[in-house]
Amino acid sequence: MPVPKELEEARKKKILLVDDDPDFVDSAQQHLEKIADAEVRVTSSGFDTGIMVADWVPDLILLGFIIPDIDAFKVTSTLKQNPRMKKIPIIAITSRGDTDEIEKIKNSGVDSVITKPLEPESFLKKVDRFLYIT
Repeated sequence: MPVPKELEEARKKKILLVDDDPDFVDSAQQHLEKIADAEVRVTSSGFDTGIMVADWVPDLILLGFIIPDIDAFKVTSTLKQNPRMKKIPIIAITSRGDTDEIEKIKNSGVDSVITKPLEPESFLKKVDRFLYIT
């Protein structure tokens, strides 16, 4: 018996990718498509991020920390203080390899940090680890 589309979509894991680097977004999406039961949505706007998190309630957020109209530190703090959202894992994305900056990001409340450029195998392992937290 076929499964109704609504039920099929409800079982999918939801990943929100927030970044303004088109090359990174394309690369990340290609890798995330390998996760059969995941649905990925992308935005680079702070406004759209807020709406998508509230309406769609992702299972995982991949959050770029260097986006002009988004204060990723504030986004992280706001989400982690919201009882409905605080359990959503946030993986920070940064192109800055500076140890102090990475430490500052880690201390912001994110669950993990990924640096650009992506290393596909470790990227998917990290996503998988946080996507399937029970």
